[in-house]
Amino acid sequence: FGSVAGLMKLCIGITAWILLVANVDGMNVMGTMTQIHFRHSLPSCTVRFSAEDGESAFRRGLPNEMASMRGLKFASITMGESAEELMQQILSWLPELLMSLELGDEDEEHDEAFVAVARPWLHTKNYHSLEETATEALARELWMRADEADFLRTDGTGGALVLLLPTLADIKTLEVIQEALRTASKRCINEELQVRAFHPDRAEKENRTPVPLLQLFYDPGPDLLVEGGGITDALSLL
Repeated sequence: FGSVAGLMKLCIGITAWILLVANVDGMNVMGTMTQIHFRHSLPSCTVRFSAEDGESAFRRGLPNEMASMRGLKFASITMGESAEELMQQILSWLPELLMSLELGDEDEEHDEAFVAVARPWLHTKNYHSLEETATEALARELWMRADEADFLRTDGTGGALVLLLPTLADIKTLEVIQEALRTASKRCINEELQVRAFHPDRAEKENRTPVPLLQLFYDPGPDLLVEGGGITDALSLL
Protein backbone atom coordinates (compact mmCIF):
# COMPACT_ATOMS: atom_id res chain seq x y z
CA PHE A 1 0.00 0.00 0.00
CA GLY A 2 3.06 2.25 -0.10
CA SER A 3 3.01 3.62 3.47
CA VAL A 4 1.55 3.27 6.94
CA ALA A 5 -0.52 6.39 6.30
CA GLY A 6 -2.00 4.79 3.20
CA LEU A 7 -2.90 1.66 5.16
CA MET A 8 -4.57 3.73 7.85
CA LYS A 9 -6.62 5.60 5.26
CA LEU A 10 -7.72 2.27 3.78
CA CYS A 11 -8.80 0.99 7.23
CA ILE A 12 -10.74 4.20 7.90
CA GLY A 13 -12.41 3.93 4.50
CA ILE A 14 -13.44 0.30 5.11
CA THR A 15 -14.83 1.20 8.56
CA ALA A 16 -16.80 4.11 7.13
CA TRP A 17 -18.22 1.85 4.42
CA ILE A 18 -19.29 -0.77 6.98
CA LEU A 19 -21.03 1.85 9.11
CA LEU A 20 -22.74 3.30 6.04
CA VAL A 21 -24.03 -0.11 4.93
CA ALA A 22 -25.12 -0.96 8.45
CA ASN A 23 -26.99 2.32 8.72
CA VAL A 24 -28.75 1.70 5.40
CA ASP A 25 -29.78 -1.74 6.60
CA GLY A 26 -31.19 -0.27 9.81
CA MET A 27 -28.47 -1.72 12.04
CA ASN A 28 -26.67 -0.03 14.90
CA VAL A 29 -23.16 -1.43 14.65
CA MET A 30 -21.70 0.64 17.48
CA GLY A 31 -24.62 -0.28 19.75
CA THR A 32 -24.16 -3.95 18.86
CA MET A 33 -20.44 -3.75 19.59
CA THR A 34 -21.17 -2.13 22.97
CA GLN A 35 -23.72 -4.80 23.84
CA ILE A 36 -21.28 -7.55 22.94
CA HIS A 37 -18.56 -5.93 25.06
CA PHE A 38 -20.75 -5.62 28.13
CA ARG A 39 -22.27 -9.03 27.66
CA HIS A 40 -18.86 -10.61 28.06
CA SER A 41 -17.31 -8.20 30.57
CA LEU A 42 -20.11 -7.98 33.16
CA PRO A 43 -21.25 -10.79 35.48
CA SER A 44 -24.61 -12.24 34.51
CA CYS A 45 -27.83 -11.22 36.20
CA THR A 46 -30.13 -13.56 37.99
CA VAL A 47 -32.72 -16.04 36.85
CA ARG A 48 -35.68 -16.07 39.17
CA PHE A 49 -35.86 -18.81 41.76
CA SER A 50 -37.79 -19.61 44.92
CA ALA A 51 -36.73 -19.66 48.55
CA GLU A 52 -36.95 -23.45 48.52
CA ASP A 53 -34.16 -23.80 45.94
CA GLY A 54 -30.91 -25.11 47.34
CA GLU A 55 -27.18 -24.53 46.98
CA SER A 56 -27.24 -24.98 43.19
CA ALA A 57 -29.59 -21.99 42.97
CA PHE A 58 -27.19 -19.96 45.09
CA ARG A 59 -24.36 -20.73 42.68
CA ARG A 60 -26.27 -20.17 39.43
CA GLY A 61 -29.05 -17.77 40.36
CA LEU A 62 -27.31 -14.77 41.92
CA PRO A 63 -25.42 -11.88 40.39
CA ASN A 64 -21.75 -12.01 41.27
CA GLU A 65 -22.09 -9.02 43.57
CA MET A 66 -24.54 -10.94 45.78
CA ALA A 67 -22.72 -14.25 45.48
CA SER A 68 -19.60 -12.54 46.84
CA MET A 69 -21.42 -12.28 50.19
CA ARG A 70 -20.89 -15.99 50.68
CA GLY A 71 -17.77 -15.57 52.81
CA LEU A 72 -19.10 -12.63 54.79
CA LYS A 73 -19.06 -13.05 58.57
CA PHE A 74 -21.35 -11.05 60.82
CA ALA A 75 -22.50 -10.97 64.42
CA SER A 76 -26.15 -11.86 64.75
CA ILE A 77 -28.73 -10.99 67.37
CA THR A 78 -32.19 -12.35 68.08
CA MET A 79 -35.01 -9.85 68.47
CA GLY A 80 -37.88 -12.31 68.60
CA GLU A 81 -40.57 -10.07 67.12
CA SER A 82 -42.65 -10.92 64.08
CA ALA A 83 -42.33 -9.02 60.82
CA GLU A 84 -45.51 -7.12 61.66
CA GLU A 85 -44.21 -6.13 65.08
CA LEU A 86 -40.88 -4.99 63.63
CA MET A 87 -42.61 -2.91 60.95
CA GLN A 88 -44.83 -1.38 63.59
CA GLN A 89 -41.68 -0.14 65.34
CA ILE A 90 -40.64 1.57 62.11
CA LEU A 91 -44.06 3.13 61.63
CA SER A 92 -43.98 4.42 65.22
CA TRP A 93 -40.53 5.93 64.67
CA LEU A 94 -41.36 7.57 61.34
CA PRO A 95 -43.83 10.32 62.42
CA GLU A 96 -41.43 11.58 65.09
CA LEU A 97 -38.63 11.73 62.53
CA LEU A 98 -40.75 13.61 59.99
CA MET A 99 -41.86 16.12 62.61
CA SER A 100 -38.22 16.81 63.46
CA LEU A 101 -37.61 17.54 59.77
CA GLU A 102 -40.53 19.96 59.49
CA LEU A 103 -40.83 22.03 56.34
CA GLY A 104 -39.53 25.58 56.24
CA ASP A 105 -41.56 28.46 54.86
CA GLU A 106 -38.85 29.87 52.62
CA ASP A 107 -35.94 27.44 52.75
CA GLU A 108 -36.34 25.42 49.53
CA GLU A 109 -33.15 23.47 50.16
CA HIS A 110 -34.49 22.39 53.54
CA ASP A 111 -37.78 21.37 51.92
CA GLU A 112 -35.96 19.30 49.31
CA ALA A 113 -34.08 17.48 52.07
CA PHE A 114 -37.40 16.74 53.79
CA VAL A 115 -38.90 15.33 50.58
CA ALA A 116 -35.79 13.20 49.94
CA VAL A 117 -36.21 11.59 53.36
CA ALA A 118 -40.00 11.35 53.46
CA ARG A 119 -40.90 10.36 49.90
CA PRO A 120 -39.56 6.78 49.97
CA TRP A 121 -41.23 6.03 53.30
CA LEU A 122 -44.55 7.51 52.22
CA HIS A 123 -44.53 5.28 49.14
CA THR A 124 -43.71 2.00 50.85
CA LYS A 125 -45.29 -0.78 48.79
CA ASN A 126 -44.10 -3.90 50.64
CA TYR A 127 -41.85 -5.18 53.40
CA HIS A 128 -40.27 -8.45 54.55
CA SER A 129 -38.33 -9.57 57.59
CA LEU A 130 -35.18 -11.54 56.77
CA GLU A 131 -33.93 -13.42 59.80
CA GLU A 132 -31.26 -15.65 58.27
CA THR A 133 -27.96 -15.84 60.13
CA ALA A 134 -26.09 -17.71 57.36
CA THR A 135 -24.75 -15.41 54.65
CA GLU A 136 -25.69 -17.80 51.82
CA ALA A 137 -29.33 -17.85 52.88
CA LEU A 138 -29.37 -14.11 53.54
CA ALA A 139 -27.91 -13.26 50.13
CA ARG A 140 -30.37 -15.58 48.42
CA GLU A 141 -33.44 -14.12 50.13
CA LEU A 142 -32.26 -10.52 49.74
CA TRP A 143 -31.98 -10.99 46.02
CA MET A 144 -35.20 -12.98 45.71
CA ARG A 145 -37.18 -10.22 47.45
CA ALA A 146 -35.62 -7.47 45.35
CA ASP A 147 -36.02 -9.42 42.12
CA GLU A 148 -39.70 -10.25 42.66
CA ALA A 149 -40.70 -6.62 43.41
CA ASP A 150 -41.90 -5.67 39.92
CA PHE A 151 -42.73 -2.11 40.99
CA LEU A 152 -38.97 -1.47 41.31
CA ARG A 153 -38.29 -2.22 37.66
CA THR A 154 -37.89 0.40 34.95
CA ASP A 155 -41.41 -0.30 33.65
CA GLY A 156 -42.85 -0.60 37.17
CA THR A 157 -45.05 1.82 39.07
CA GLY A 158 -42.34 2.78 41.54
CA GLY A 159 -42.32 2.80 45.31
CA ALA A 160 -40.26 1.41 48.17
CA LEU A 161 -39.47 -2.07 49.41
CA VAL A 162 -38.35 -2.40 53.04
CA LEU A 163 -36.18 -5.39 53.95
CA LEU A 164 -35.98 -5.70 57.72
CA LEU A 165 -32.76 -7.31 58.98
CA PRO A 166 -33.39 -7.85 62.71
CA THR A 167 -30.50 -10.31 63.17
CA LEU A 168 -27.84 -7.97 61.78
CA ALA A 169 -25.97 -6.34 64.66
CA ASP A 170 -22.94 -4.95 62.85
CA ILE A 171 -23.41 -1.67 60.98
CA LYS A 172 -20.24 -2.17 58.89
CA THR A 173 -21.53 -5.51 57.64
CA LEU A 174 -24.85 -3.85 56.78
CA GLU A 175 -22.99 -1.31 54.65
CA VAL A 176 -21.12 -4.09 52.81
CA ILE A 177 -24.43 -5.83 52.09
CA GLN A 178 -25.97 -2.51 51.02
CA GLU A 179 -23.23 -1.94 48.46
CA ALA A 180 -23.54 -5.48 47.08
CA LEU A 181 -27.30 -5.17 46.72
CA ARG A 182 -27.08 -1.63 45.34
CA THR A 183 -24.58 -2.57 42.64
CA ALA A 184 -26.44 -5.73 41.61
CA SER A 185 -29.86 -4.04 41.67
CA LYS A 186 -28.81 -1.02 39.62
CA ARG A 187 -27.27 -3.33 37.01
CA CYS A 188 -29.88 -6.09 36.90
CA ILE A 189 -33.17 -4.46 37.97
CA ASN A 190 -33.14 -0.70 37.44
CA GLU A 191 -30.18 1.66 37.16
CA GLU A 192 -32.25 4.40 38.86
CA LEU A 193 -32.89 2.27 41.93
CA GLN A 194 -31.86 3.74 45.29
CA VAL A 195 -30.70 1.41 48.07
CA ARG A 196 -30.39 2.93 51.55
CA ALA A 197 -29.15 1.35 54.78
CA PHE A 198 -30.68 2.11 58.20
CA HIS A 199 -29.41 0.96 61.59
CA PRO A 200 -29.92 1.83 65.28
CA ASP A 201 -26.25 2.89 65.50
CA ARG A 202 -26.26 5.29 62.54
CA ALA A 203 -25.13 8.83 63.40
CA GLU A 204 -27.72 10.57 61.19
CA LYS A 205 -31.14 10.67 62.80
CA GLU A 206 -32.92 10.08 59.48
CA ASN A 207 -30.99 6.82 59.09
CA ARG A 208 -31.24 5.70 62.74
CA THR A 209 -34.14 3.25 62.74
CA PRO A 210 -35.03 0.99 65.70
CA VAL A 211 -34.47 -2.05 63.46
CA PRO A 212 -31.64 -2.62 60.95
CA LEU A 213 -33.03 -2.56 57.41
CA LEU A 214 -32.41 -1.88 53.74
CA GLN A 215 -34.79 0.30 51.73
CA LEU A 216 -35.03 -0.05 47.95
CA PHE A 217 -36.78 2.83 46.24
CA TYR A 218 -37.62 3.65 42.63
CA ASP A 219 -39.02 7.08 41.92
CA PRO A 220 -40.47 7.33 38.39
CA GLY A 221 -41.42 10.97 38.99
CA PRO A 222 -44.92 12.50 39.16
CA ASP A 223 -46.49 9.20 38.06
CA LEU A 224 -45.69 7.78 41.48
CA LEU A 225 -48.29 10.08 42.98
CA VAL A 226 -50.79 9.40 40.19
CA GLU A 227 -50.52 5.64 40.63
CA GLY A 228 -51.28 5.95 44.33
CA GLY A 229 -49.60 3.89 47.00
CA GLY A 230 -48.18 5.21 50.19
CA ILE A 231 -47.50 4.29 53.76
CA THR A 232 -51.07 2.99 53.89
CA ASP A 233 -49.89 0.10 51.70
CA ALA A 234 -47.54 -0.96 54.49
CA LEU A 235 -50.17 -0.37 57.14
CA SER A 236 -52.63 -2.56 55.28
CA LEU A 237 -50.16 -5.44 55.49
CA LEU A 238 -49.88 -5.33 59.27
